[in-house]
Amino acid sequence: LRGFANENQMLRQIDLQTGTYRNVSIGDASVIKDFYTVELEDGTRSDEWEKRFAEVENRVAPRVRRAVRDEVWTPSAVERQDLSTWIALQFLRGPDHRRMAAQTAGFMMRMQVGMGGLAYLRYAMEQGLEREVSLEEVEGAWADIHRPGGPEIKLTGTDFMSTITFSLAQVIEFISARSWHRARFQRRTLAINDSPVALIPDENHPPFLGVGLNNAAAITIALDRHTLLWMADPAMADFDFPPTVQLARAHNRSTIFGADRFVYTHPKDADP
Repeated sequence: LRGFANENQMLRQIDLQTGTYRNVSIGDASVIKDFYTVELEDGTRSDEWEKRFAEVENRVAPRVRRAVRDEVWTPSAVERQDLSTWIALQFLRGPDHRRMAAQTAGFMMRMQVGMGGLAYLRYAMEQGLEREVSLEEVEGAWADIHRPGGPEIKLTGTDFMSTITFSLAQVIEFISARSWHRARFQRRTLAINDSPVALIPDENHPPFLGVGLNNAAAITIALDRHTLLWMADPAMADFDFPPTVQLARAHNRSTIFGADRFVYTHPKDADP
């Protein structure tokens, strides 16, 4: 975020829910208290994952600075792996993916309960609650699980970290295998959001299927407000892209549409 802030370490925060703008410090931007806190077997709470994320970010910070600074940038195999890990974590760790994981868990519960029927649901509830459950309670739970949009599952920090661990290696591979292209802008500026890895849709892909890592035309991340990393077709060679208006617009558009709630720019930049 320092690459988007002014000399006072301030950013402009655009709230897409309310349409309001305000300046915030990089320390306060997109902070959710205890978002990665997990509960250990003895009942104590741990911020170990926060420390692990910080270790990755500290290791990658010099790689990002070099990608921004160097006139000729050719990352080594180790640098590429470190950057791929960092980008994969940025992709997986945000509130959008926590919500998606909760929705997936709800869908799986709905399928499992639907296949097992009321008898299975009653058994599962009694096992979980460690008491007898009335038929009325079971029917109420059944109705909640099968209501439109239901059931609503709230993942614990431990559950969320498990989904990240499960997916991380594959996401790293998807990112590392693509061709990497840096674009360095002079006049155009870039935005970043609270889920900072943007997916550029493929114009030839049916829009109703959505866009993901597999079918995206490109994966992008802004390294600062003037430097864009564009990851495209794996068959292409790595080389710097010219800093065209189309590239900046494509990234900024996907940054806005892919935001969970907030978009960030330099306080003096125009709207993305």
